[in-house]
Amino acid sequence: MENTKYNLICVRHLQDQNVLKSYGLDGPLVSGQEEKITRAVETILETAKKIDSSRVRILYTDKTLRVKQTAEMLAEVLREHIDVDLTNEDRLDVFDQGEMLLPENYKDGEYFDPLMKAWDAVCDEAYEYRNIDYRFGSGHGFKKYPILAKSFSRKGESLRDLLIRQYSVLLDLLKGNFFRENEVLIICGQDMFILLIKELLELFTEDVTRPEDLPYESWKIYKERLQGENNDNTPFGNLISFNLSNIANSDFIELLTIAIKQLEDRKLISPSSIQGVINSTDNDFSEFDNEFKNQTGVAITSTEIINKEFGFYPISVVIPYYNSRSTILDVLQSIELQNLKKDEMKRVEVIIVNDGWKDDLTDAVDPQSYSFDLKIIICKENGGRSVARNIGAQSAKHDILMFLDADNLVSGECLREHSIRNRLVPNQLYTSLVANIFLEDVPKLTKSYFDKNIPLPIPSVLNEFRVKEEVRVDSVGIEKIKKNYSIEILKETNNFKMYGYGRMIAYYDLPSMYATYCVSVTKDFFDRVGGFSEKFKGWGMEDSFFGAEAIVRGAKIIPILSCGSYSVNLPSHSGSEEKEKEELKINIDRYNELKRKSL
Repeated sequence: MENTKYNLICVRHLQDQNVLKSYGLDGPLVSGQEEKITRAVETILETAKKIDSSRVRILYTDKTLRVKQTAEMLAEVLREHIDVDLTNEDRLDVFDQGEMLLPENYKDGEYFDPLMKAWDAVCDEAYEYRNIDYRFGSGHGFKKYPILAKSFSRKGESLRDLLIRQYSVLLDLLKGNFFRENEVLIICGQDMFILLIKELLELFTEDVTRPEDLPYESWKIYKERLQGENNDNTPFGNLISFNLSNIANSDFIELLTIAIKQLEDRKLISPSSIQGVINSTDNDFSEFDNEFKNQTGVAITSTEIINKEFGFYPISVVIPYYNSRSTILDVLQSIELQNLKKDEMKRVEVIIVNDGWKDDLTDAVDPQSYSFDLKIIICKENGGRSVARNIGAQSAKHDILMFLDADNLVSGECLREHSIRNRLVPNQLYTSLVANIFLEDVPKLTKSYFDKNIPLPIPSVLNEFRVKEEVRVDSVGIEKIKKNYSIEILKETNNFKMYGYGRMIAYYDLPSMYATYCVSVTKDFFDRVGGFSEKFKGWGMEDSFFGAEAIVRGAKIIPILSCGSYSVNLPSHSGSEEKEKEELKINIDRYNELKRKSL
């Protein structure tokens, strides 16, 4: 006899009197659909005979009249041939599609276009933008999709809460908690239950490895593959059989468990905290593109360089310095050789803040030998990178700030590209990509350019962590991951535009994209944020937290792809890589703690 465990038959409810009106009123079934029940009964009885079973169990939800009526009709016909256990399962209510309030002037049978637009809006928010907290009735939803406000609202919980409940039911199903020995299990319900089972099976065959992406990959499969599989206006016909044994005996259950926990963790976050605000904020800066392109001729994230004749706006470059003598002169030379005119170079200020290092640089750096205004500030004690950057920003005389590390050499267009964006679209966070090089490779890079007074070219950033990275389970990050895999953040997020609403990619969140290899911001906005938090000691996360606080104050994080920098891998300032790793762990805990505190 064949093992019946994990063999599931799903029967979709029959059509009611008015499909659209059912969202509000739930009308009775349309007559003449009995043949669909007959076909379903034939399939169920064939399955029962195959496994030598004399009993079937039908689980259904009575929240929706048409589902209850369909289940009762099915049971009535089946009882003529076999024992039937008809059971109302309250937890299946979670797969109800929600209630839509139709306008008063709606007439039965009318085509109601806003309903389809609303469904597309849900899919866009959940799949494209990763906004699992989106719900109809939210201020943001009505602002972004005004037709929703005019047409109807959706009652109920956020998609996040809905997914927690739906995934919990599916988890129990995969663990076998709904199945009984030698019994045919039938679940009678709405399209949504069948869709999610179908999506899980599709995801399982593709070996999905990122729990944080599970809700969104489901939407992707729905949008790309399942939406068009309609038969007689009902997805997949009225009956479909599933065998869940393979997925139930895999590590997919662990993936689903982790996904549920991550969703529950989000639920515990206060909406008035920094993280809560980030969870409800997008990073879509598309609105800036047209205006910026109209003025400069290129898009704000274009790889094209802005015409030199456009101009240049004064900028102050702040460089914290600590045991970086081997690279500081190359960094300064990369600034000296910017593609700027003489009068433009006079509007560049460079501030080196010696963060308590014994080297005062007086024997190596001559401010008079540069075309730009160079200032060196010496701190008596080591306060850390946040303190050094804040000191430099406070003493800056220009309205645009750029932050470099003392081992970051910039390409020839870097200062101009940053300054123009900050002037035309101020109060945003701009970041350039970086190529990592070893100290011994610096002469190979600089000689052919610096000897001829030629600016450095834009680096190849194919291995930059925001472009492509092989993430590892043993790496230190904001969240733990369970499996090694490859990520391509810029590509997956359309240059960060779809990185909002608290979306995580592996152990990276949106604020961590503001990595201070080469970043810029207006001085006014820097002051409004309050500078870099000095609560972070040692290595890491002060730049990410600055990004988080800036997002709360309305900034978008925007990559500049038309320039970049070279970051030299120097010995750890912490003394060893192990110590640096320990400092990072402490700072990550502090980062997560500060983000969850109320504003």
